[in-house]
Amino acid sequence: MAEHSVLHGESAGDTIWLVGTRGIGVAVALLAVAVWLGATTVALVAGLFVALAVVARGWSRLALGGLRCRVEFRDDRAFPDDELDLVLTIENRGLAPVPWLEAELTVPHHLYPLEGQVGRAVASDHRVIEVLATLLPFRRLTWRHRLRCRTRGLYEVPTVSILVGDPLRLFPRRKAFVVNARLIVYPRIVPLDQLGLRSGLPQGELALRTIPVEDPTRVIGVREYRPGDPPRRIHWKTSARLPTLQVKLLERTAQLQLGLYLGVDGFDYPQVVYREALFERAVGAAASLASWAVEHGGRVGLGLSGAAPIVLPASGGSDHLRQILEVLAVVTPRRGRPLESVLAASLPRQPAGATIVALVAGLPVELADALRGARNRGHPVTVLYAGLEPIAPPTGVRLYELGREEDLARVLTAEP
Repeated sequence: MAEHSVLHGESAGDTIWLVGTRGIGVAVALLAVAVWLGATTVALVAGLFVALAVVARGWSRLALGGLRCRVEFRDDRAFPDDELDLVLTIENRGLAPVPWLEAELTVPHHLYPLEGQVGRAVASDHRVIEVLATLLPFRRLTWRHRLRCRTRGLYEVPTVSILVGDPLRLFPRRKAFVVNARLIVYPRIVPLDQLGLRSGLPQGELALRTIPVEDPTRVIGVREYRPGDPPRRIHWKTSARLPTLQVKLLERTAQLQLGLYLGVDGFDYPQVVYREALFERAVGAAASLASWAVEHGGRVGLGLSGAAPIVLPASGGSDHLRQILEVLAVVTPRRGRPLESVLAASLPRQPAGATIVALVAGLPVELADALRGARNRGHPVTVLYAGLEPIAPPTGVRLYELGREEDLARVLTAEP
């Protein structure tokens, strides 16, 4: 565990000057003069004061040096409105008891403590959890603080500030322990019928195409090998009994293939209030679509534009869904690589016939051309629009407005 020490006291005003460096210097000088002049009473008082100051400083140093601190989120993954425990553990491995221990734990904004003594940081909206205790040698204290998550994101508690003091609290010391506790809050996932999808075209509801694919776990027979058949399809046991190579015949099953493309760069515009609300709507829609597709046995790919473009190849399963949600949990609207560039670069790797869903705040000419190109290559294309002004989609491209006539809070915070 890494840690670094920050000494409070003389510079911070937490220590009375009499037990500081200057105060001890004055007392030592007074002791020397008193001894020189034979002033026994003054020498005794000065000596006692020097001893008290040295003991106080040494006690605080020993007490602080024996402490170890750990902070962890009991669950490091969560969804909005989940409640979880933030656990603070302080252990005294030294010989010196700690009669005065104060710990301050700064909780990031959008995580709300539900109990305990909570204050507010002076320079931010972060909340500060404060604990006060006495800790004997070789003992450990643990505090559990219940928090509620409100918004997706990556939340970190980098340090814990601990102050210790001697029994008279003459010379307190403070140290910032590096703990690096992390929590990822995924985007909110809601059923598709609660996304407030409203069609801009007369074709009806959002349709995601399933594609017949060969299932390698379902062998329905064999046939003679043909040039171009992959070697992994050869049925070696059957081929050993026949004069020619035989390959497996696989049953074809319907599978949903979905490519999600979030136009992060398009949401970076001056109207901050609208930008954040509309962007959260688009991110929540992407997470909900990915979750729905994976739950139905589909394969999902994800592409993000903007300052940190990302492309996740299509795959299925809970681990892949977790990877998608972790990417969507931390994405922020920043200008950068345009969505049409990400789409053009990754489209050749999309499965044939996969449905392309673009979640955008606008539809510039270049992006419309790229979507039209995907449509011409045989991909059904749908645009989920979370913007301010009406737009017209390219020919053959479905357009849905994400809850334009719905209340945003009700659409994306509705309980399943």
